[in-house]
Amino acid sequence: MEMSSVQAMSQDQRERFQGLRSSELQTSALDVLNEYEEKAREYQEKLRELREHYIPEVKSIYNSGALINQLPNELLILIFRFVGPRTSPADAIRQTHICRLWRSLIHQAPTFWSDLLDAEDVLARTWHDNAMVLAAFDRSEPVTQIGFSMYGSFLPLLETVPVHASRISTLWLDAAVIEEQDVRPFFRLHMPHLEELTIWMWCSNKANSLIEPQSGTRFPKLRHLQTNCVRFSIAWINSTIRTLWLGTSRIGDEGNCYPEVCCQLRFVDQLLQVLAKCPNLTELVFDGCLSRTPATFGPCPTVYLPNLEVLDLRGASSVLSSVATHLVMPDSTEIALTSDTTPYYALSDLLPESGSISLSSVNHLSIELGRRLQYSNYEYSVWGGADDTGEYRLGLCSFAALPPRANSNNTTLGFDLLRFFQGFVPVFSPSSVTSLKITSFGSFHDSLSGGFTYIFQHYPQLTHLSLRISFFETVFKALAGDGVLTRLQRLEVCIDINCQDAALHETMVSMLEARTSRGLQLKSFLFSTDQEDEEGFLFNDKELLPPMMDDLVRRLGSIIPDVVIEHPEAPWPVPDPAENTSTA
Repeated sequence: MEMSSVQAMSQDQRERFQGLRSSELQTSALDVLNEYEEKAREYQEKLRELREHYIPEVKSIYNSGALINQLPNELLILIFRFVGPRTSPADAIRQTHICRLWRSLIHQAPTFWSDLLDAEDVLARTWHDNAMVLAAFDRSEPVTQIGFSMYGSFLPLLETVPVHASRISTLWLDAAVIEEQDVRPFFRLHMPHLEELTIWMWCSNKANSLIEPQSGTRFPKLRHLQTNCVRFSIAWINSTIRTLWLGTSRIGDEGNCYPEVCCQLRFVDQLLQVLAKCPNLTELVFDGCLSRTPATFGPCPTVYLPNLEVLDLRGASSVLSSVATHLVMPDSTEIALTSDTTPYYALSDLLPESGSISLSSVNHLSIELGRRLQYSNYEYSVWGGADDTGEYRLGLCSFAALPPRANSNNTTLGFDLLRFFQGFVPVFSPSSVTSLKITSFGSFHDSLSGGFTYIFQHYPQLTHLSLRISFFETVFKALAGDGVLTRLQRLEVCIDINCQDAALHETMVSMLEARTSRGLQLKSFLFSTDQEDEEGFLFNDKELLPPMMDDLVRRLGSIIPDVVIEHPEAPWPVPDPAENTSTA
């Protein structure tokens, strides 16, 4: 037998086998083999101890020298919570694999795991997440009030841990996905500490149709309720409710679309009777939850909401008016009325005929026409508020399609700016409005109707006018008229980049000179260029034109104390003689 270059046994060990018979040789070899295997087990045990105890302990000692680990444990926990749980559950779990200290601190921090349960990136998505979610529930104890976000597929498992379910104070539940529509387990949960509930579901699902509506005592502490299902949620409303959102939002957080409305109420009086149960409401939103042809089964009560801060009603104009008519709110309530049926020339129809909405504090109007594709703006809207606070008291908005805007000759066909202004101007007092902002996206013109002349005459007290539009010829013509906006002190003009030309600049400067010659001098003037196209994207640098000519800037500086010329490639050089003129 050929021997290996590595001597496995010593000479003395090999001599033990010399002269032995076959059976004696095997017995002796077996004894030696057992000795070696025993030594191997001893060595393996020592290696295991080294790997599992000594090496990790030395690594832990090494890691303890890291600067971050010199921080107090409480501060480390705050850092761990900031890095992971609420924003990314995956990143949160990775922190437990960094070192023994981190893993130990995280496992012993209930707040870390309660954050994980209420992560922005929903943790409880499918059955694959069950073990992690249950571990998070266990480690979050003894936190008594926790937030939890989940999809409907997790409901059956949540039902098996009633102790944890009873600790939930904030629940976000999306059971609107087709394969997750069965919400019967939710109705069997005992949640006495639930304060905030957001639930998306379909009550028309065959399984859900068997559920009987439950009373508001099921959630005795409920303060916030948001859902697309009116059938079940209307029974949960009680005196503890502060925020009520029935229906659905067209666009949710970060552009995510919420589910469509699940069901609708037919009777307005039924809704008002429910609202009368919660006089402490601070925010009330109805979005498509009432039928387009509302009816009344009995008398409609007047609902007093003395603490209401926000009222947002969305639906057909007849629905908005019928609900708002019976609500009594403080003058400070911010109100938005949005319709998808009201034509552009009838925004005032959104207001209740009873005149229950006070607009005495409105001195600023912001008007928007059209919308940029990348934004979720209304087709047209009017917002009235207080110019000094920047808060809006009333918004009249519509998603109804606008008529055709212009033909090949750039002449308005269907849209009548005068009719649009006439449709809302009577709502706001001429003696109160001192600030006006008009913004348009698209080709809207006023070549024939005289809309600007009308609105300037209707609001003679204007001191501040801001224009971001694409049709300035008629605006400048209206401003040049005798006796127009005699109190105007500040003018802001943002011209569409496609409309920039020397002739338009000359017209604007000449108009301002004419007003000054009649004693109507501005105190400040801001001129800028709109550098976004109709879809909201920036134009290329090649398309950006310089601002107005130097001689025009000098002329402005000679008649207006404070002139600012803004441009994407600013600052553009301003002639020295106009020392009171600046660029930004």
